[in-house]
Amino acid sequence: MRSIKNVMSTSMGKRLKYTVMLFILSILLTGCPRMAKVDLYNNTGVDVSVNVGGSVTHIPSKTSQTMLFSSESLIVKSKLGEWVYGRNLIPYGGESGPYFDGTLRVQLNSDGQVFVTKEKDQRPMLEFPHQPKGFPIEPNS
Repeated sequence: MRSIKNVMSTSMGKRLKYTVMLFILSILLTGCPRMAKVDLYNNTGVDVSVNVGGSVTHIPSKTSQTMLFSSESLIVKSKLGEWVYGRNLIPYGGESGPYFDGTLRVQLNSDGQVFVTKEKDQRPMLEFPHQPKGFPIEPNS
């Protein structure tokens, strides 16, 4: 009888440990920012440097570059100033939608506003007939 109790308690203990580990892992993973690619078209009229988590990308005027956005902010520096954008740059909480399929295509204008574009859109765009909720985005600084 005693050996059955020991076996049951050991089995229950392992289950409990496994359940707790899964719970902690799920909390940690949901708190992590989703990695996304940002294809930034520079429509500022000047060259910019974009810092994403310590990785700096130089983007000449009227060109675009694709960067991995896995940090909390994106910092743009140029002759026009320094602009900081947060994770709210990724629409729909990172879920796929008409403007986001793992790559977010955006256009940065000379006033610091960021407009989202669709894959088929020809950039630079002069007018943005529709923007998803939260766009255009103004820099935080």
